[in-house]
Amino acid sequence: MSNRIINLVLENGKKHMLDLYEETTIVLPDHINGMAVTGLANHALSHDAILESIHLPKSISVIGANAFEGCFRLSEIRCPGVKSIEDYAFADCLGLVTINLPGSLVKLGKGVFKNSALNTVKLPSKIKVIPESAFENCNRLQTVSLPKGLKSIKSFAFKECKSLRSAFLPSQLKKVYPQAFYGSGLETLVLPNTVKYLDGSVWGSCRSLRTLQLPEGMGHLNQDQKLSNYRAIRIPEHIDDLSKYDFASNPYLKIVELPSKITAVSLNTFRSRELEKLVFGSKVTHFEKIVLSVLFVKDFVVYEDIDVLRKSYDMKRMRLKVYYRDIRNMVASNRHLELSVISIYGNVQRLINQHRDALLKLADESNAMQSKIVLMDVVSRNLETEFDL
Repeated sequence: MSNRIINLVLENGKKHMLDLYEETTIVLPDHINGMAVTGLANHALSHDAILESIHLPKSISVIGANAFEGCFRLSEIRCPGVKSIEDYAFADCLGLVTINLPGSLVKLGKGVFKNSALNTVKLPSKIKVIPESAFENCNRLQTVSLPKGLKSIKSFAFKECKSLRSAFLPSQLKKVYPQAFYGSGLETLVLPNTVKYLDGSVWGSCRSLRTLQLPEGMGHLNQDQKLSNYRAIRIPEHIDDLSKYDFASNPYLKIVELPSKITAVSLNTFRSRELEKLVFGSKVTHFEKIVLSVLFVKDFVVYEDIDVLRKSYDMKRMRLKVYYRDIRNMVASNRHLELSVISIYGNVQRLINQHRDALLKLADESNAMQSKIVLMDVVSRNLETEFDL
């Protein structure tokens, strides 16, 4: 006796209820009563508790909204002729790890795979839009292959995809809507130059984001959004005023490449204690209140012209703000090159002299002989004293 039905759509537009039995695998017919089966109706088999596999005939071109929603055992679907998959068709399919989407597919509905178990997705070439929440909360999704002709990615499309590590977006992409990748596991996000408007919430709360490449052709970067999670950024060449954007709220920033036209760098621009590398062009004439803990936390900052620091000091009487803890860190890690560069500043010399005994002892304990030489040189110049190694 049948205790399951599936709602089908025939070529004349009428619906037909097909009786099912206890099979976990279902193969649907392509014709019923002489009429082609062209689609699955909305909620066709939603929340079916035993369905594991279903094979659709090539005649079926539409999978209706919520058709398989909540089919938590479904792990295989064959749909060779499908052109449209409507809203939430495979939402909450907790057993659906992979799906082979046919080349005929033109449209995906919103939330179509939301909360599913997909780990790999290859979208066919005819897909132009990834709709709202299409893959939202697909926690196992690791790889997404996007078609070259993709035009837009709607809001929440990949929200909370915690296993998704990288996204190299295709060259014809025009729009990426707010929170498209919000809270995902992205480490790398490369945006093509065709994107003209961008909202910082696209990558909001992506705690693992290390590299962000913004589009060169971008006409506007939403200034209301805090750009607060990425690890590395190359700022487009056409941007000549950094003060409009909130980069300072980013505590994770490690690498910054500034546009060549930038002429000044302000204290209020970058404050991350994680900063390892800052690259800027030869047009920079001065820094405003450089903070040592910003510029020299890890490796020596890479400049196009290392003399910019000295020239800025000599010509502009630039003030370098330094803390004792920063000098201790540099000595302990034997970063003598940085220590030598900043020792031209009077306030640095005063700190070294004030704590000379503790710093020299730290240099000995850390076997930081090159840093010790720099320290002794500073102390000798100020006290007219010579030290033995």
